[in-house]
Amino acid sequence: MEIKLAESPIWKRSAIIWFLFAALQFWGAGYYSSFFSLIAGITAAIVGWRFLTRMPDQTYLTLQDETLTIHLRKISLGKKRIRYSDINKGEVIGKQIILYLKNGRTVPLRNDWLSYDDLSKIKKESILKIISQNGFFTFFN
Repeated sequence: MEIKLAESPIWKRSAIIWFLFAALQFWGAGYYSSFFSLIAGITAAIVGWRFLTRMPDQTYLTLQDETLTIHLRKISLGKKRIRYSDINKGEVIGKQIILYLKNGRTVPLRNDWLSYDDLSKIKKESILKIISQNGFFTFFN
């Protein structure tokens, strides 16, 4: 099951910031006759357009039979695959789901990037698999 990013004001705010940066770069390109500023402005406008139009269509998580795949992370290092058997426990604290792995590492997932329906699906699907294989899941709000 694929979980997409939710419609969120954060994507619109990010797009506005990128558009403002693009406008500043275009102004700099005209004022200083700088080719670099023109390229930076075009790039910023494209990134802003992507935030505005495509972010809700991006896949955030994929829940499969044996693994949880995280597609979008803070630093784009590719997908992170976690086997359910590697998860020791998990907690929902505020705006994050924190998965504690057996090797001592933690993996945070952002609740505010998920819609309410998708969050309930994740709690139902993956948490039942984690509980049945390993241990427990706790919820704090």
